[in-house]
Amino acid sequence: MKKTLLPAVVLAVGLILTGCNATMHTVGTGGRGDCKGPGQYDAKKKQWYIFWGLLPLNNVDSKVLAGGAKNYTIRTTTSFGDGLIAIPGSYLLGIRTQTIRISKGNE
Repeated sequence: MKKTLLPAVVLAVGLILTGCNATMHTVGTGGRGDCKGPGQYDAKKKQWYIFWGLLPLNNVDSKVLAGGAKNYTIRTTTSFGDGLIAIPGSYLLGIRTQTIRISKGNE
């Protein structure tokens, strides 16, 4: 009985402990929105890491995403969906993703 219960308990604990976070940065006077909804951001890109966040696989530059705007808001998130993407490789490589969204302000 214990052998069949253990995987279910591990899965339940893993789902409960999976968290989301969001960090916002304002450059200049900021963008026109908080980048939460699909219509509120101008650019979006995923940052991928391996080895539990120690080594980035790609380079996401928020200045490049802003396209030369002087006023913008950056929202960096790690969501539950990012955790689901990371689960298959997390034991071998520790894959982690972050989504970076840019909302441009009025120039």
